[in-house]
Amino acid sequence: MEEALLQHPAVLEAGVVGAPHCVYGEVPVAGVALRAGHLVNEDQLRVHARKLLADYKVPQRVFLLPELPKGLTGKVDRRSLRDILIAQPDVLEQRVVSRV
Repeated sequence: MEEALLQHPAVLEAGVVGAPHCVYGEVPVAGVALRAGHLVNEDQLRVHARKLLADYKVPQRVFLLPELPKGLTGKVDRRSLRDILIAQPDVLEQRVVSRV
């Protein structure tokens, strides 16, 4: 999922984690840091991801962050990222996505 987001020219780094959902158990949500001078919104990134991923893999929400938390190795720290994304006020808004 991260690779699909990273293929967008405005995305510098991306991380995807699971957020609790009342129907599906968990749904993917993404944190994205943009390249300097690029502007893009959540909907544009989700449309881009939808072209490359199956519907159930497209992040339900994409949050734009100044930078993603990193561990000592320089990789995205998914535990910290999950804590940051779960703390967002509307990440737990339960959206039931119709699969037509």
